[in-house]
Amino acid sequence: MGNKQEELEAIVQQESYDVVAVMEMWWDDLHNWSAALDGYKLFRRDRQGRRGGGAALYVREWYECQELNDGDNRVECLWVRIRGRANKADIMVGVCYRPSNQDGEADEIFYKQLGEVSRLLALVLVGDFNLPDICWEYNTAKREQSRRFLECVGDNFLTQLVRELTREGARLNLLFGTREGFVGDVTIGGCLGHSDHEMIEFLIVREVRRGVSRTATLDFRRADFGLFRSLVDRVPWEAVLKGKGVQEGWTFFKKEVLKMGMETVTKDEEKSEVLYAAFASDFSSRTSCSLSTQTPELEDRDGKQNETPIIQGEMVSDLLQHLDTHKSMGPDGIHPRVLRELAEVLTEPLSIIYQQSWLTGGVPIDWCLANVMPIHKKG
Repeated sequence: MGNKQEELEAIVQQESYDVVAVMEMWWDDLHNWSAALDGYKLFRRDRQGRRGGGAALYVREWYECQELNDGDNRVECLWVRIRGRANKADIMVGVCYRPSNQDGEADEIFYKQLGEVSRLLALVLVGDFNLPDICWEYNTAKREQSRRFLECVGDNFLTQLVRELTREGARLNLLFGTREGFVGDVTIGGCLGHSDHEMIEFLIVREVRRGVSRTATLDFRRADFGLFRSLVDRVPWEAVLKGKGVQEGWTFFKKEVLKMGMETVTKDEEKSEVLYAAFASDFSSRTSCSLSTQTPELEDRDGKQNETPIIQGEMVSDLLQHLDTHKSMGPDGIHPRVLRELAEVLTEPLSIIYQQSWLTGGVPIDWCLANVMPIHKKG
């Protein structure tokens, strides 16, 4: 931190923050006297054995809080539980600095810690993760370590909230929350001293009120399926999906069909009332297909069991045509009727994506999600 400490203290006192997270402080035991901020409790995790790095968290002194420490200093992260006052729930705040050269073993230690704390309380996680190759819009990454990070984020139901670049054309500083509406008013801007990292400011909503969902969806009963089918059929799916991974291909497919749906479902005056509707397949287990019809590619063909199975377009088309249109939509917002009505033109892109999924062993994040609604039962 060096001469930035005085500037940090001035900003904190002026803005009256309740919680302040700092990464890469370069502190050691010699900084014990200078690291404190008046009116705040300090939690810190210094790098062990060499200079640099580190993570720290300042919390208003009137908050009752406790650090969770598993004694493993191989990762530069800390977890602090802040107890809620009155009828407000406790929250967990995590701060992490991940060096760009951190190995996979240290990453797995962090993922284990994250998995444990995310199951306990509502979580806010902020840090410098040094993973510039991740595309957060499509949830894709070039490097294996980055893909493993994305997998961990999905497994713990975290939402990444930083939408802007934070350092030299990259998004290195990230902010995650575990509940919808739990973290808001995220702003990026301003640097501390001569730092090349942008500061992130956000609001933690300590108590999220339960409200009536007002999310609008497309009314497919008004759809012009003839026009819809014609627009989808014009896309050269084989060419546009070539070279794309499963997640990237699915996201492109979903985005394109969404735009076409907006053109064919609503009238001009109704479009202002429609929010964002995405698309996902919601296959019903109640189809009229026999088991042998659903999985012909898995049958033993002349004993060649080691050949890569081929996704048959006829099978995909048959499944689409037998979807139950009375089923509700999945988390992405597509109605099964769309898949059934457009089965003829959707068979090709879906077959390509399914084949890529089979070959790589990966699936889009959308396919791992589900809407779960608890139903109260008397007694």
